[in-house]
Amino acid sequence: MQRRSSILHFVFLALAISALSLLTCASLRAQVDTGSITGTIKDQSGAVIPGAKVSLRNEGTDLEVTATTGPDGNYTFTRSKSELTS
Repeated sequence: MQRRSSILHFVFLALAISALSLLTCASLRAQVDTGSITGTIKDQSGAVIPGAKVSLRNEGTDLEVTATTGPDGNYTFTRSKSELTS
């Protein structure tokens, strides 16, 4: 009877460790490495500037991406970290 109890304890412990490992892996995969930067370009009077060229540069890698403002003066950079660090 003691041996059976030890085996059940071992099996329970193994299942608990496996479940914990799976939960940890699932939460790690949920971490994303993307984001966006948005803004509006305006002149000194507060009027929006459509068609303005906007640059975003990673100072560590010197990689630069550009965007152009829309008719409302808004721009958006949507990139993953890997695109900005390659």
